[in-house]
Amino acid sequence: MGSDRAMAKEYLKQEPVVNSYQIARLNEDRSDVYINGAEDISGVLIISDETVTMRGCMTSGKKLIEDHLEEDKEYRFHAVDPQSFKAVEDFVDIKDDRPTWLMNRVYEKPKETEKEVEELKKEDSEMINEYWGLSETDSTDYIKRRIKNGPAYGIRKKDELVAWTLTHFITDEAMVLGMLHVKEGWRRRGFAKAVTEKMCKASEKRSLVPAVQIFKDNEASLSLADDLGFEIRGEHHWFSGIRN
Repeated sequence: MGSDRAMAKEYLKQEPVVNSYQIARLNEDRSDVYINGAEDISGVLIISDETVTMRGCMTSGKKLIEDHLEEDKEYRFHAVDPQSFKAVEDFVDIKDDRPTWLMNRVYEKPKETEKEVEELKKEDSEMINEYWGLSETDSTDYIKRRIKNGPAYGIRKKDELVAWTLTHFITDEAMVLGMLHVKEGWRRRGFAKAVTEKMCKASEKRSLVPAVQIFKDNEASLSLADDLGFEIRGEHHWFSGIRN
């Protein structure tokens, strides 16, 4: 298994930003890693906490699913590229599919912001969880970990947190931003740009590429990312389904 993990990492590092989610899962000790092709790898499948993430050609994807996913069991699928998504369709009853664009900043030096941006506190996690809205379960503990591991930034007005952004994970190559939000009534003041620029500055200090995943139907966030110099690098899908 150790050999498979090392080989999978070398395969995924061919596109370290596009594959940043897979690499982050690969770095977890509890994840199970499977590859297709001993010498010339053509596909990788990683299972972590019943969450499956894949990368590779459609033929390899089908074989990996057939060999390693249990029948009649429900899984969550994250960051599956288009070829792997097509492979999944033959084996899984897909539901709740929400495709995203993975984007990274085509490098330009982050701008110093005049807004008063500060580091988030763990006490902010409960309120951020209320606004995040991506999980049916309480994500407060996850948000606390992201604040602790940092970086995580926000803007306060009269002691009220009105804007913020965090990271979802950090790899050797990329810093993947997420949970960006500005409260109603505080928008169109440049707060979203300010906290994102601060995060890009932190990314620059670590010699990492800033990246984001944005749902395709989130036009406001896509427009903001475009304004900040982010460009589309890959298409991912996030969904759940039962292996039939």
